[in-house]
Amino acid sequence: MRCFKTCFTISSLLLVSLISCAMPDAGSGLGDGSSSSPYQIYTAEDLNAIRGGVTGYEDWDLSDSYILMADIDLSGYENWAPIGNVYNSDNSINSIDSFRGTLNGNDHEITSLIINRTTSTVGLFGSISADGTVTGLRISGADITGRANTGILAGSNYGTVSKSFSSGSVESTGGGYVGGLLGLNEGTVSLSGSTADVLSSSSNNGENAGGFVGYSSGVIEYSYAAGSVEGLDNNVGGFTGSFSGTISDSYATGDVVGSVELVGGFSGNNQGGSLTNCYSAGSVSINPAVRMIVSLVRGFIGQGVEATRNVNCYYDFDLSGYSDEFAADIDLTDRDSFTGFDFSSVWAISSTVNNGMPYLKALSY
Repeated sequence: MRCFKTCFTISSLLLVSLISCAMPDAGSGLGDGSSSSPYQIYTAEDLNAIRGGVTGYEDWDLSDSYILMADIDLSGYENWAPIGNVYNSDNSINSIDSFRGTLNGNDHEITSLIINRTTSTVGLFGSISADGTVTGLRISGADITGRANTGILAGSNYGTVSKSFSSGSVESTGGGYVGGLLGLNEGTVSLSGSTADVLSSSSNNGENAGGFVGYSSGVIEYSYAAGSVEGLDNNVGGFTGSFSGTISDSYATGDVVGSVELVGGFSGNNQGGSLTNCYSAGSVSINPAVRMIVSLVRGFIGQGVEATRNVNCYYDFDLSGYSDEFAADIDLTDRDSFTGFDFSSVWAISSTVNNGMPYLKALSY
């Protein structure tokens, strides 16, 4: 009998040991952080450790490669500190060390992201460097407040973002850029979208509020914005507040409310950039409670350079409420009106999707 108990105990311990080896240990960081074997993220604590310097994750830092292995609930973090920024106890930024690694969201979702800061460069990531990459990530129901350069995914992007999406709300309370996905983009963004509502609640000169990005001097392609946008200053647009880079095969469907000038259904201001195969479908209006005299308000772009920089761009006057010399006024549910759109491989149109207006084949709806 004694032998049976001893043998049973040894067998039980062996079984527990085998099970423990088989189960993922979030804190151990399965993988080695290389591009071929990224650290695996299972929990909110794992995600938080990407910033580096976290006890139990001593080998993790901003230059490593990571992959999400599960959906992440951030409700345990009441005021998320953006990855890539170092904050003092009074909420001021001590330094900015951008995320320069790779995060593969693996088509998983991050929920309950809440940020309320009086600092700039605010989002899940503060800043993504030129070497940084984020792909396949969804952030749902976010509630973000910051100052200059504020977005749900990142305050500033200088790297590569693809197949990433956001929803919720985002607000800038002073200066700079605010957007549904990114505040500032100087990198490359593709195959991404945002349904977040965007508010610029500051009347500081130089505000830029856009449904997708506040300001972009980089490249954006195959993307959309569907949230409402409101700005108390200039440069307000359904997709971008203003831009000087390249935007192609993208659209905005959210309503836009401006208060001063440089307001448009797609962008408030084209500062020398180029648009190809784009359209806007939201209404454009002005909040008279803020300013009674407004100018440069149009259905597509509030202010733009010569029309030759806008190729195959469209809006509907009946929807926007304002005319526009930088885009063609068409019925946005009529496929034949979209001259230059590639309906064989890029775009599709259906009466049951996107309110009957063109949508991007590569994205899920």
